[in-house]
Amino acid sequence: MNRESRSGSIAWQFLMPLIVLSGLLIAYMAYWFLARGEILAWAENWVEAQNQAGYVIEYDRLRVGGFPLRFELIADGIDATAPPHEGGWSIRTDQLTASAMPYDLTNWVIDMSAPLDFESIYPDRRIRHFEASTARLNIGSGGQGTQRIGLIVDDLSISVLEGGAVPVQSIASLRIDGEIRDGDTLRVQSEITDLVFNRDGLDTPLIDAFGQTVDHIDADFSILRWPSLASNGDIANWGRDRGRLVIDSTRIDWGEANLTIDGDLGLDSAVQPEGHLSLYFVDPDAVIARLETANLINRDNARAMRLLAQAAPRDDRGSALPLSLRRGGVYIGPLRLGDTGSLASN
Repeated sequence: MNRESRSGSIAWQFLMPLIVLSGLLIAYMAYWFLARGEILAWAENWVEAQNQAGYVIEYDRLRVGGFPLRFELIADGIDATAPPHEGGWSIRTDQLTASAMPYDLTNWVIDMSAPLDFESIYPDRRIRHFEASTARLNIGSGGQGTQRIGLIVDDLSISVLEGGAVPVQSIASLRIDGEIRDGDTLRVQSEITDLVFNRDGLDTPLIDAFGQTVDHIDADFSILRWPSLASNGDIANWGRDRGRLVIDSTRIDWGEANLTIDGDLGLDSAVQPEGHLSLYFVDPDAVIARLETANLINRDNARAMRLLAQAAPRDDRGSALPLSLRRGGVYIGPLRLGDTGSLASN
């Protein structure tokens, strides 16, 4: 009797974990397929809501996969067009995939690696073709909407299918991390390597001065009063709301121009940039020489800038030259270098 009781107890000890595990697996499968249906319904309702708002979003197929490790919302054959008051642009791509882990549906990673065509109609019709070996957008949401965003792009190339040339033809690597802080501030950290300009699409003497390729950009900045800008893209409204761009530290390596920038900018009543920046040049003489050679500054201004650079304070970032924007002008120290113009129509 004791032997049989002991055998039964041992068998139960083996069976019990299997029963519990089977129950958990069945419960997880039920959760996954229930959530799958809700995700698919949400996506279809979202598309319908956008279509009712004036967008035209079409797709060949919409499905949810990824079982059992994740949810993958996959859209094939996407063709989306914005209404005229939103710019009238269109995008076309073979596939977009948004994935999330089963335990966190507030964080989605969107794979945009499939080639994409972007068409704009203002000021004239242009179609651009984008290809990248990697293109992922990470969106994290909370109770107040999107709170975090991250973008990773590798080996991006931009070509023209119709219309004028593009200003940027390729980027080797792009990293952007953005986060909403304190409810109204967007903090952005970004890194770009090997940004190649297109001479046919960007008519600027800066390319002659520093070359066609920007080797590296490492930026850290904050946009204050972000909701005023994000709500409808009205930069004038953002300026009236005392919006500011605060540059904590931005490093640029572009030919002879190796500099670090910090400071803050806003907009005046005429929607012209205003504010103060500190430009730290590793070799200010070399930069001034390139600017003069490209006819971006005249000989007198070049001579005055060299004197300013010689007297400028210097630290491990380089010699600090003060740049200010005020009343539509751009100044380094007392020297007026040019005009900013109004951003009201941009």
